[in-house]
Formats: sequence, C-alpha cells, structure tokens
Amino acid sequence: MEMKKRIFTGFQKLRNFGKIAVIWVLSTLLAILLSHIGVRAENLLLIYVVGVILCSVETRSMLWSISSSIVFVFTFNFLLTSPRFTFQVDDPNYIISLLIFIIVAFIAASLTDKLQKQMNLDRERAEILLKLNTIGSGFLNLSGRQAVISYSVKSLHNLTGKKTELLLKVKDERFSDQAAEWCFRNSTVCGYGEAQFGDSSCLYVPVCSLSKTYGVIIFWCSNGGLTKEERMYVEMVISQITLVLEREQLNEEKEESGLQIERERLKSTLLRSISHDLRTPLTGIAGNSNFLYENYDLVDEESAKSMLLDISTESEWLNSMVENLLNMTRIQEGKLEIRKKREVVDDLISGAAALVSQATGRSYIKDSNTTRDRTYKCRCKTIYPGAGKSD
Repeated sequence: MEMKKRIFTGFQKLRNFGKIAVIWVLSTLLAILLSHIGVRAENLLLIYVVGVILCSVETRSMLWSISSSIVFVFTFNFLLTSPRFTFQVDDPNYIISLLIFIIVAFIAASLTDKLQKQMNLDRERAEILLKLNTIGSGFLNLSGRQAVISYSVKSLHNLTGKKTELLLKVKDERFSDQAAEWCFRNSTVCGYGEAQFGDSSCLYVPVCSLSKTYGVIIFWCSNGGLTKEERMYVEMVISQITLVLEREQLNEEKEESGLQIERERLKSTLLRSISHDLRTPLTGIAGNSNFLYENYDLVDEESAKSMLLDISTESEWLNSMVENLLNMTRIQEGKLEIRKKREVVDDLISGAAALVSQATGRSYIKDSNTTRDRTYKCRCKTIYPGAGKSD
C-alpha cells in the first residue's frame, strides 16, 4: 500500500512538472515572437502572468505556482531584458517591473489556488448533497426494522467511508457494549476523541429524536474520526432514520390496535356462540324438569326415565362446555397441558354422525342401539363442544 502511494505521488509530481514545462515553452515562444514584432517588454510580462495562472490551474498547488513564477521571472530577465542572455539588468525600470511581476504572480497564484480549493469543496459538497438526496429517497420505500438497519449501515458507510453498525433497542434489552449502552441512556456522543470512552477506537452516536432514543450508530475510526462536515451529514441521515423508525412504530401500533379490535370482535362472537350453545341444553333441562315436577303423578315410569336420561345427557353437555371454557382460559395463560391418546376413527365418526342425526332429525347411522348412540353422544360432545348446536 505504501509503495503504491509513493508511485502515485511520484507520477503526480512528474505530470505537474510536464505541464509547467509545456506552459513555459509556449509562453516563452509567444513572448519571443511578440518581441521580434516590436511589443514592449512590459507587455510581454503579461504573457508570463497568464502562464503562472495556467500553471496554478493545472497543478492545483500553491508550491508549483510559486516555483513557476520564479522560473518565468528568470526566463524573462534572461531572454527579454537588456543585456540579453544574462541575468544582469541595466535599466532600473526592469527591476521594478520584475518585482511587480513577482508580486502579481504570487497574488494570482494564491487567488487561483483558493479558487481551485473552493471549487473542489463545492464539488465535494454537491456530491455529498446528491448522496444525501439519494439516501433520503431510499428511506421512503423501507419497511421493517431489519431493512432500516441494513440500508442505514450501507448509506452511512458510503457517506463516511468507515465501517458502520446500527444497534436498535428492543424493549428493555441491554447492549453488550458498555459504551453503546452509555450512549443510548445519555443520548450523548461518546467514544473516539470524546470525553467519555475517549480511548475507544469507535465513535458512538445516538439515534434520537426530541422525545425518544431509538439506538446507537457505531463508527470504526481506525483511520481517523469524523470531520465537522461529516458529522453534520451524519446528523442529517440520523434525522431521516428517526423519521422512518417513528413511522414503523406508528405502523406497529396501528397493527396492534387492529389486532386488538379483531380479538374483541372474535371474543364477542364467541360469547354469542357460547350463549346460544348454553341456552339450548338449559332449555331442555328446564323443560323436562318442570314437566316432571308438575306432572309427576301423570307420567309413566318409562317416559320419566327417558326425560331423566335427557336431563343427564344435557347436564354432561353443559359440564363439557364449562370445561372447554376453562381450557380456553388456560390456553391464554399458557397453562394448558395437552394429553394425546389414540382413538378409534370409526367410533369418532359414528359419534359425530349420531350428534348430527339428533340435530337434524335424520338418521345417518345404521345402528339403532339407543344406549350406544347416547354413549357416543356424550363422548363426542365432550370432544367437540358446540357440535350439532348451531342455528
């Protein structure tokens, strides 16, 4: 890496030297040509002033500009002042002209160098602003915290040229990095070059709005910290990150609100369904028991036993319904233990068919054994609460 840098520096010096040499040759040839035509020496100095300005523009270096102005002064003195082809000056006016030329050349080189630096700075700022606009446009289409993290890290790395990491807080979880945790809790920059954790090789910048801190951005500063302008650009990106995170938080709250509304709606539907399922067996129990109570002496033994059996069956049905409701509360609390066991499929199907037969008044099974049907009925009602009790 060091060798490449030296080669590049040497090549840059050689190229600047070549540019100055070309400008010097062209300026000298033009001055000699105009001198033969009869142009006065004071006017020929302006050619070399233009040459100095061109050298400053092409080399973009104050040192090369000053060096070229000295060379041009000695060239003018050697070729165009009397006595020629010597560095002596017979006319004192030439001395004043040469001094003015040197001063003008220095001023022109200085102004040109500042202009070049300002142009380079403006160009860099324009590139940075273009990057910031591109980054801002990219944030508009992001969805999800992980997408925000990935895009933010990539954007900040391209903007600063440093390895970057974004840590977002999840509920009450603590960061494993002590400096990151301190930065988050105090919403203050720390790390490389700062008062807190100044010995660290990383710079920690909080991602925060006026009311809340969302996380911490970590910059690896092995090759130096952030400049003042880079920090300003980072703050602009952080403001965009906070807007996206606030938008994500609002979306999550909206989804949670929608889920809560849906849960309440399902709960209301469930309560209506349970009320209907409870009302049906209670009606049968109340009707049979009232009938037996009011007409006990008029009902024969077989009819009374049938009614009592129906009351027992409906009671078991209610008991299974209550048990299932209790199981639902255990499920919500995470305390329900599921016990699995093998069942005969034919028995389950026969029991379900018996329930459907009773609900519709039509026979779906060939076996007419009443006791067996009622056994299936009780068993299947326990397994499938609500079956055969719809509107």
